[in-house]
Amino acid sequence: MMKLYFMLEGLINFLLNKSAANIHMFNNEENLVLSKFKQAFAPKVDFVSRILKKIEQTLHSSATPKDNFSKYAGVILAGSCLKSLISSYDRLSKGYLTDCEALLKKSIEGFFYQAYFHENKNEAKLWCQNNTKPKLNYYDLAVKLDKSQFISKFFPTDYENFFTEYIYRVGYTQSNRLAHLDFDMVHFEMGLENEDQTQFATTMVLGPKYEFKMMKTTLNRLIMFSMFQLSLLLYITDQKGGEEYTSLFSELKKTFL
Repeated sequence: MMKLYFMLEGLINFLLNKSAANIHMFNNEENLVLSKFKQAFAPKVDFVSRILKKIEQTLHSSATPKDNFSKYAGVILAGSCLKSLISSYDRLSKGYLTDCEALLKKSIEGFFYQAYFHENKNEAKLWCQNNTKPKLNYYDLAVKLDKSQFISKFFPTDYENFFTEYIYRVGYTQSNRLAHLDFDMVHFEMGLENEDQTQFATTMVLGPKYEFKMMKTTLNRLIMFSMFQLSLLLYITDQKGGEEYTSLFSELKKTFL
């Protein structure tokens, strides 16, 4: 048996609690945005922090047999996704509105692979041994996972096409659009005047930017996908999650469902 150890607790505490100073040219502006962000979204900041720490704890207790490539792939991908989720939160809370989407997109891609490799063990072996990725694109991966009704194995939902309609369209496609160089998103992030996107901006924002509506939407998606990641990780590593997971899931339903 090979046990994977992760030393992420200090990183989580640093990024979520700002226990140390950042050396950065926009440090003062970031602190102003961070203060407003935590004040506006205090309950959800606490919620996502607890989900991420539960993922970290689950990774600590995840053991993988040497020849179980699908589980090994799932665990290391979950570790990578956790770091992306932490970094996405960090960028969002400091006012970097599209940076956080690029990181969230990466975590969603890893989520797709975890699910696919669990259902396609030979593909997981090829990925681990030969660095060979699945030939399917993310939409095709979503369709394949929906056909097997994989979501019913780890997350209770009424969605008939969960991976296609929610993970791909609401999650991946949205993050992909926001992270790319579409004019409307670059203009939104860089222009001081953001109420009327039909007008050219007269002032450019070079540092972080506080924008309540977009921050709220992105934070909600970040919380949802963090919970999906936790649920999938528990399933692929044969762990239950205990009362803490039950409590987090109940809180999720009260908040969003």
